[in-house]
Amino acid sequence: MTVITDAEISSVALASSVSFPAGGTGNPVSVAVICDQKSSGTAGGSSSTSWTTRALNTKLTDVDNIVTISSNQFILGAGTYFITWWAPNFFGARGKCALYDITGTAYLNYGTSGDSSRTGTVSQNVLGSTVHSPSASNTYEIRMIVKDAVADTGFGLAGGSDTGSVVEQYTTVQIIKLK
Repeated sequence: MTVITDAEISSVALASSVSFPAGGTGNPVSVAVICDQKSSGTAGGSSSTSWTTRALNTKLTDVDNIVTISSNQFILGAGTYFITWWAPNFFGARGKCALYDITGTAYLNYGTSGDSSRTGTVSQNVLGSTVHSPSASNTYEIRMIVKDAVADTGFGLAGGSDTGSVVEQYTTVQIIKLK
C-alpha cells in the first residue's frame, strides 16, 4: 500500500460521478434560507398568548431544493439537518419560539426566551436551533407564544418608509443539510 502525504498532493480531480452527501452542487452541505417576507410598511402580524404558527412564505436561497414551503410550513426530506430560526417579538413581554414537527406531532426544540415589555426593550428576537434527522419527508412550522398579545405588530414592527421601499422580513429559518 502506498501512503501519500498532504505535502505530496498538488492537485486533485474528482470524477463527474462523485456526489456529496447533502446535494449535487459540489458542496459538502446544502443551505436553504426561508422567511416571512411582507411588502414595505407591512407589520409582522398579531402575537398571541397561546402557541401560534409564524408566517413563512419566501425562499431566499435553496440551490439544491432541500425545502418546500406551503401554508406557513416547510417540508424537508430524509436526511440530517442543522436548523436555526429567529423571530421578532414586539411589546409582547416574555416570548418563546419553537420548532414544531407537524408529521411527528412534537416540539423538537424550544428557542431562547426574550423580553420585550413596554417598560424595557420594545423589540426582541427570540431564536433557536437543533439538529434533526427525519427518515422520510416531514412537515414543520415555527411557533411562538408571548405573555402579552399585541395586535398587528406583535410579530414585528415594520421599518416602512424609514428604510425605503424595501420588503419587510420577519421570521427567518436557516436550514443546513449535513447529509
